[in-house]
Amino acid sequence: MAHGFIKLYRKLQDSKMYRALNSKQRDVMIQCLLLANHQGQEWEWNGEIYKCEPGQFITSLDSLKKVCGGDVKTQSIRTALLKLEKWQFLTNQSTKTGRLITIINWHTYQGYEEKLTKTPTKNQQSTNKELTTNKNVKNVKNKTKGNGVPDFIDKELWKAFREHRQKLRKPMTEHAEKIIFNKLEKAKDKGHDPHEMIETAIERGWQSVFEPQPGSKPKQKDTYPI
Repeated sequence: MAHGFIKLYRKLQDSKMYRALNSKQRDVMIQCLLLANHQGQEWEWNGEIYKCEPGQFITSLDSLKKVCGGDVKTQSIRTALLKLEKWQFLTNQSTKTGRLITIINWHTYQGYEEKLTKTPTKNQQSTNKELTTNKNVKNVKNKTKGNGVPDFIDKELWKAFREHRQKLRKPMTEHAEKIIFNKLEKAKDKGHDPHEMIETAIERGWQSVFEPQPGSKPKQKDTYPI
């Protein structure tokens, strides 16, 4: 078990991000802070050297589930990570060794001098490249990740939507997926959150995704203390 402590600022309670999270999502947020490395870590896996900088850690949904409350399910963790990423609290990327979580403002609020590397090793290089690509997705056909999922859509969330369609006995064809991807991309260009649209479809038992009703505004993205 890791030792030491983290700083938790009282003004966090006043942030829009914290008030937008439910109790399970707050649990995930705190666990991410507790799991983040205070100092850089290196390890060898399959003959290759990997490295995590302060404010980063490698994990999985199952590992996070073990440290969260007993009522926190895998889907709750997935949703929490997506929301925390949307609020620019962390970045969450898949690597060969697991999920690489990076607390964005770790150095500002935790008071450590080390800086996140500008030239990360292997898995982090891929992560930073994907982060850059996500900001410039314009072509669904050409910019995709595993299983043909566009870069701007979380792969595991889309897997959950596929499973949702299976439960409805309405499995998606490749053509149907492309239609929904295009709808999500158009909504994203308008400022809507495609992940939120997918989550809403799953929660309400819909076969497709829909943009928020007219008059709804995307949540403001801002930087909040950790």
